[in-house]
Amino acid sequence: MLETERILLRPWRESDAETLYKYASDPEVGPRAGWPPHKSVEESLEIIRTVFNSDHIWAIELKETGDPIGCIGYYAYGESNINIGENDAEAGYWIARPYWNQGICTEALRLLIDYCFNEKGFHTIWSDYFPDNPASGRVMEKCGFRDTGEINYCSKLQVGNDRPVKVMKLENNNTMEKEMKFCQSCGMPLTEEVLGTNADGSKNEEYCIYCYKDGAFTGDFTMEEMVEFCSQFVEEYNKNTGQNLSREEYKAVLRQFYPTLKRWQLPADQLPHATSPIKQQLINEVNALGIKDIPHIDNLFVLQGSFINMEYTINGNKVKFLDDNASYWGNQVEKQGVEGRCFGIACDEHHILVSEYGKDGVDAELVIFKRRE
Repeated sequence: MLETERILLRPWRESDAETLYKYASDPEVGPRAGWPPHKSVEESLEIIRTVFNSDHIWAIELKETGDPIGCIGYYAYGESNINIGENDAEAGYWIARPYWNQGICTEALRLLIDYCFNEKGFHTIWSDYFPDNPASGRVMEKCGFRDTGEINYCSKLQVGNDRPVKVMKLENNNTMEKEMKFCQSCGMPLTEEVLGTNADGSKNEEYCIYCYKDGAFTGDFTMEEMVEFCSQFVEEYNKNTGQNLSREEYKAVLRQFYPTLKRWQLPADQLPHATSPIKQQLINEVNALGIKDIPHIDNLFVLQGSFINMEYTINGNKVKFLDDNASYWGNQVEKQGVEGRCFGIACDEHHILVSEYGKDGVDAELVIFKRRE
């Protein structure tokens, strides 16, 4: 039960329509939260039947009267007004004007936070408010949210979608620390889909597939070389964390983080080496292709098919050549003499694929796709 001494969070009922209209028709309430004032009891009833008919939207009931005096809930990934992660939620709420400045919204938001973190297991709760409604921001601050410094426009709002909002966030540090595991080589979050493999084909619980495959490391790196390689994924890091780091700033983060990982706690002369014979053979075969403007390839990395499986136009048809669920030895290198163009390489025991493309994979062209002899 989501409740305090004063309030109860409960599902909306059709019998709440008249009370909802009484408070939601106030022109000072809805626009502050991004929706227009209700025009009739019938409209309020329809909203209860549709918008509020959800397992993550609740009426804020004042126990003293039994009346709903506000609304609170969260948007999950794919529903939210702002860019959030798959394990995140966006909180939203409003309270009737007669109950402003009484701490009720703060009580309700704390109940929602407890539910989202301890029952649903969300990693981060996001929220936002219009700068001319600072009271809403103060509610968030009292509940531990911090200002991200980001300004956003919420296209899904019915009112105010052309006005900026300030973005706030609250992280569930306990969940992150207790539940999330990281690759002990590159530091990426470990999920079942990206676990490395041992020599017998079983899953390795310490390293990701990009760093550890078939019982051996996929590349020989110093820690600084790993920092340099992984820093190219700064945009993915920013998307998942809500930050806006430059590549150099991300490198600084990695340099602090990596010494805590198992691989980099070993003395330099004891670092495990990559021992895959097929990798060097593939490097030799790619270099022997003699592709114009491609630099000499001196390393390949394990890459997930879904990450590199580009679509090419062949005889007017859209074609993909890789398996999203497979892993490949690959690399990306800049095209010599042409700014903004890259070569992508993907190999396995059967085929070699080389493609050319622009930033973010646009204008992809197949250079070669050949069966290995």
